[in-house]
Formats: sequence, C-alpha cells, structure tokens
Amino acid sequence: MIRGDEGRWWQRSSLPAALAGVLPGCFWHNRRMTGHTTQPRSAEGVVAWFDDEEGWGVIDAAEVPGGCFVHFSEIHMDVYRSPAFGQRVIFRFERAPGLQDGYAYRALDVWLQD
Repeated sequence: MIRGDEGRWWQRSSLPAALAGVLPGCFWHNRRMTGHTTQPRSAEGVVAWFDDEEGWGVIDAAEVPGGCFVHFSEIHMDVYRSPAFGQRVIFRFERAPGLQDGYAYRALDVWLQD
C-alpha cells in the first residue's frame, strides 16, 4: 500500500494514473532503480547489520554518511549471501535518486574481505 499526499492509502493496482506514471519503479526495493544521480564509487566499510530473512542490510563507511543499503543480490559470494555483523567489505556504491528503504546510498557490488 502506498500513502498519497492527501493521506489516503492506495493499493498499487488502484493508483491514480498521474501518480503511477511518476513513480513507475520505486515500489520494488530488490531491483535496481533507473535514473542514477552519481557515478559509482568504491569504498571500504563494515556491515552494520544484515537481515537474512529480508535479504538486505546496511554497510557503514566514511564515504556514505547515514549508511548504504545493500541487497543480497549485490553480494559476490559462492555460498549463501549473508554477511556477518562487523565484517569488512569492499563495495561500489551510488547515491540513489530518492531514498532506498530510508538510505541515501545503495551498494551496486559488494565483496567480503577475510
């Protein structure tokens, strides 16, 4: 369900045409959004938290104030993609055109360090 400006809740299938046309892809947090606002950059950081059931978490680094959203599909591992709290990572990130689950940055590729 999506909350409109007037405070009314809408089902995705019953969105007004004007709103549905403006926000076509923002409802799928596990797909890359279009409209990149910055060039991807690289950084080293640590896993702040990761929820295995939801399949996403947050990476902390000096280059991404407030944290960086990471989806399990962006993690490069041969086994089950579940980084541990405090694990060091190298990642490529970009500033999201809007907020990605409340975070201004999102990871594009993540590699775990030993």
